Amino acid sequence: MKPWSLPPMLLDEHERLRRLAGLGIGQERHDFLDTITALAAATLKCPIALVSLVEEERQYFASRCGLESNSTGRDVSFCAHCIADHTPLIVDDAAADPRFARNPLVVGEPGIRSYLGFPLLGGSGQSALGTFCVIDQEARVWTDEEKLFVGRMATMVEVYLEGLVYVRVWDASPLAFVVLDSGGFCVRANAAFGRLVGRTVDSVVDQPLSSCVLASDRSVLQAMVAAAASARDVPTRRALRYVRLTGEVVSGGTSMSPLGNADGHAICVIRDISLEHRQSAVNPVAAQVRQELKEPLARARDLLAVARADPASAAPHFDDMARILDEVNELVDARIGDLSSRTRMQAELVASEQRLRSVAEHIIGPMLVIDDRGRIVDCNHRALAALGWQYDDLVGRSASTVMPSFNEDLCRSWFELCRREALVNDTTHEAVRTMVTSGGEEIVVQLSLMVMYWNGPDRLVLIAHDVTKAIQQQVGLVHERDVLEGKLRSGALHLSQMEKIEAGLTTLLNEKETLLKEIHHRVKNNLQMVSSLLSLQMQQMPDGLCRELLAESVRRVRSMGMIHQHLYGSTSLGHVDLGGYVRTLSDALRLSIAPGAILHIDSPSTHIAADLAMPVCLILNELLTNAFKHGLLLQGVAPSQREKHDWHVSAVLTQVGRVIRLEVRDRGAGLPANFKLQGHESLGLQLVTSLTRQIRGKASARNDDGAVFIIEFEAAQTH
Repeated sequence: MKPWSLPPMLLDEHERLRRLAGLGIGQERHDFLDTITALAAATLKCPIALVSLVEEERQYFASRCGLESNSTGRDVSFCAHCIADHTPLIVDDAAADPRFARNPLVVGEPGIRSYLGFPLLGGSGQSALGTFCVIDQEARVWTDEEKLFVGRMATMVEVYLEGLVYVRVWDASPLAFVVLDSGGFCVRANAAFGRLVGRTVDSVVDQPLSSCVLASDRSVLQAMVAAAASARDVPTRRALRYVRLTGEVVSGGTSMSPLGNADGHAICVIRDISLEHRQSAVNPVAAQVRQELKEPLARARDLLAVARADPASAAPHFDDMARILDEVNELVDARIGDLSSRTRMQAELVASEQRLRSVAEHIIGPMLVIDDRGRIVDCNHRALAALGWQYDDLVGRSASTVMPSFNEDLCRSWFELCRREALVNDTTHEAVRTMVTSGGEEIVVQLSLMVMYWNGPDRLVLIAHDVTKAIQQQVGLVHERDVLEGKLRSGALHLSQMEKIEAGLTTLLNEKETLLKEIHHRVKNNLQMVSSLLSLQMQQMPDGLCRELLAESVRRVRSMGMIHQHLYGSTSLGHVDLGGYVRTLSDALRLSIAPGAILHIDSPSTHIAADLAMPVCLILNELLTNAFKHGLLLQGVAPSQREKHDWHVSAVLTQVGRVIRLEVRDRGAGLPANFKLQGHESLGLQLVTSLTRQIRGKASARNDDGAVFIIEFEAAQTH
């Protein structure tokens, strides 16, 4: 079982594949489709746009924009899902969709994240043949305007694909087709017309159709062209005689009607009827006419004999003979009408049977025709190919030969059922049966049953659709469902156990966090006590230098206490918001050292690992203390005059990727010319360099309108 949802099974898959094959789309490029896909991709700013036709094992791209491959497997196809639903498939985020989250086209190339596809050539209960779709490699919510645009593009693709079918019908039709302009000149013709008039198609294009018509029939042709040019919807039909290059004259039943376009073109359909004119129809009415004429002709012969025997008395019999001749004339007229009607009906029946036979051979699937005794009386070549029989060997046999479950009772019930349903709602009946080939192989078919006239009345027509693969897929799906249900039950039990374990771990974790917070709180209190003791000691020191040194120690202890205070109040014990700490410490040092200083802080919320917090806070304490202490003294201002001068100090915190940059500057006189940060004798700067190495960072200093110190290090480090 694959870790993504497979496309659903289609009950009309056999019929759908037959319709797809009828499109005749090959490997050739279609400029129109390529234009549509490129336009859709550019308009919607999507990297990929496709016209996809879903075959039995793969989906083939009749046009593609932004994709190298011309096909993918059907089992990973988004479009195979779309054709089964008969509605547009809208996927805003494939990674969050359980059907597609683990699909190879999502987790691998081309990295599908969002999909919008419309089915093509479906409807009326039929599954679509493919889709027109656009694909984005970023998650996006498709707007109504975008859906409307893609739907219109799909309609244009459908019209183009249907046009390909019409073109193939035009070229393959046995009927002659000619498109005429308003002047009667040939604009386009098919191969059948070329065969009819014995010319090449290229030689008749741009020539008047009258050049191929017998001179005596050209006036009729001109009248038909004029009628079509008047845009009347009713077609005109005439029998015209066409002249071949060899001089041979052929008769063609010609029908002409307007196309309805702006150019005023007309379509001319021609059927060769020469054979019908040459053949003499043998009609059973002739025997009936001879029988009906026998009696009046016998009476006429008797009257004629009387007249010959006695010419003087023949005059009274002339009126009787005239009446007899009138009867004969009426009888002949009536029978000629019957003969014409029967001849026309017979011709229509033959044409209908020919059309029906053509449909049976080339359009529908395997077909068997059975009489009321259960014998096979006809079949098409697809049935012969599917069952492995020859026509002469199969016709005449019982239907049970290829359908073991068939018997007289089933035959009778099928006939009755089909007749009843045909009377009620003119529908067909369907049944699923197993058929056997000549080699003994069993195939499961879905039969469409109907009773109709086929080379005789009351014929049961069976049209088969092979559903063997569909049944096998259903069995496989049922098995996969059972396996999945077993895994789900096992997983549910495992999940219950995991939930209990998780609850225990959560309790332990909460207890641990509470304990750690308590530790940070107590450490903070201890540091606060140390700071207070140092402050008391500092007040007892008579020497100013000693008091300053103790003051620096107090500030260092307080800065460490602030870190523990942040950890105690934080929701996460593993990280510290360095931005918030910079603002808090800067304000505290300004109030302690230089209340009148102008302080600029730019420190957005930036989180660092807890193990980095303590050394970083000490580094920041030393740099800010130096800036507050020395930034103004270097300009020659005495400490007693600090609050009377502007004192500019800034601290800027930035992060690019994983690297954090801390910059502290003042506007004092700057650093000495021979200043070196490494190895400096100041305890504070020695702490800065030592702690920077500890966090594996880089420390630098320069003059830029005052002293500038920069510390760079990674936010999270591995040990």
